[in-house]
Amino acid sequence: MELIVQPQPNDVVINKNTWSLFVGTNVELLLRNSGRYTVVFTGIATDIGVETSARHAYALGFIPVIISDAVSSYDREAHERSLANMRRFFPVITADELARYWS
Repeated sequence: MELIVQPQPNDVVINKNTWSLFVGTNVELLLRNSGRYTVVFTGIATDIGVETSARHAYALGFIPVIISDAVSSYDREAHERSLANMRRFFPVITADELARYWS
């Protein structure tokens, strides 16, 4: 089954131009102004943008949560190594686990 993900009418879309979601964007300001301190990470590439952004989030005082089956990389070995690194510091859970927490 092919899943197509697209922004919905009320979604905020932020263009990221560096490895970290927080560099050159207003993401930190948006999160703090809305009182959010947990950041759920999905996307590509686990070993580049996801891990860098998660570490940056943590350094800024946020709690990064990595959704293990919603991140990927072109390099499978790097992907697995990055997940193992992040498990040492952050919650790494599946999409099903996240759905149960949110329900």
